[in-house]
Amino acid sequence: MERVEVVKGDPGSPLTREDLKSKVTLLSKHGKLTDMEAVHRTTERVWRLEGEQDARGFACS
Repeated sequence: MERVEVVKGDPGSPLTREDLKSKVTLLSKHGKLTDMEAVHRTTERVWRLEGEQDARGFACS
């Protein structure tokens, strides 16, 4: 068995954007969110957060 010195998600081994997208999708489904398109739109907005003029609308239901 291979020993892991730095776990995925640690600053020494950060999650990739694809890892984060997968995690958001999984947690959203686990949280019983039904509008996955809204989750994906919100995720895309987060990637562009620095350019956002207004942080309203980031909640998914």
